Amino acid sequence: MKALTTLKPVFFSIGVFVAYAQAQVTIPDIGGTWSLRTSTTFSGTLLIKQTGKIFGGSATFTGPCGGTSTLGGTLSTSIFGDPTRASVINFEVRLNGQSVTFNGDVTSGMGGQYSGGSGGTCVSRGAMNWIASRTQSFITPRITGIVNAASGAVGAIAPGELISIFADDSLAGIGPAQGVALKLEPNGAVSRSLGGATVTFIEVGTTAPLTFAGSGQINAAVPYEIAGLSSVHVQTTFAGVSSESATLAVGKTAPGIFTANGSGSGSGAILNHDGSPNTTANPEPRGGIIVVFATGEGQTSPAGVTGSVTATATTGPVTPPPVASVTATINGQSAQILFAGEGPV
Repeated sequence: MKALTTLKPVFFSIGVFVAYAQAQVTIPDIGGTWSLRTSTTFSGTLLIKQTGKIFGGSATFTGPCGGTSTLGGTLSTSIFGDPTRASVINFEVRLNGQSVTFNGDVTSGMGGQYSGGSGGTCVSRGAMNWIASRTQSFITPRITGIVNAASGAVGAIAPGELISIFADDSLAGIGPAQGVALKLEPNGAVSRSLGGATVTFIEVGTTAPLTFAGSGQINAAVPYEIAGLSSVHVQTTFAGVSSESATLAVGKTAPGIFTANGSGSGSGAILNHDGSPNTTANPEPRGGIIVVFATGEGQTSPAGVTGSVTATATTGPVTPPPVASVTATINGQSAQILFAGEGPV
């Protein structure tokens, strides 16, 4: 595991036409793009997730009514892992803005038929043969956890916080197999794409700056734009495939102290007054000054800018301080705060 972070067919309705179709197709043990077609009137594409959800597709009716529809729906039960098991596939067809449904028994066979209504010029009745073939296989990446990148704590996230996103990459990764570390764009901002991986905070439509991207883990900075929300959906995208979104609560702060080994446990990432690491063998004397590195301080003053690199100021606060008040205790005893602000680069 990478360290948490580093400090650096179908019912159709056109006019009066209504047709019912029942098709039998084989669903794969993993998701994929399926092509459905008949010898006469219908062709379409279904995008099916391995969880059994049809999340996209298109269809063209080339009979007496013509027209293009969109598809979507679900499997009533997941048969993935056992492609010979029968199930029922239900998907919605929208044609000319009207919603109709298709129900088909999914078995290892193929074939089907449809029958039409009565009246009008768009009436069709008869039998059709279906041909189903999978044109592409894919597996939707699955996020298994999102934690504070410093402490590994689970809970609400805060604007500007560094987080680690973990995924089960045994089937599909959320980033490149060879991990990619932080890089800066020509304008000096932290890149929001590493190795083709991105992280989107859906409600604010913003991608996050990334400090690391690998197949099973992405480290990202929470966009400041989420301030004021109560929750937000987070989704990763890699190689054109998006993960299932994860829902996270949003808080004003979510403090976590970095650790020396980057694992989220053990000795803190703390420096003594002389810049040396604070350890049991190298403690800071009583009354001395230590520097503690943390994340999750929330919004700053002035307001933080997503992806910007913190610079030091010659007047006023050296770096932007957090809006929230900061307190610290050492072994249960209150410590005096001499400075609290963004870590300069």
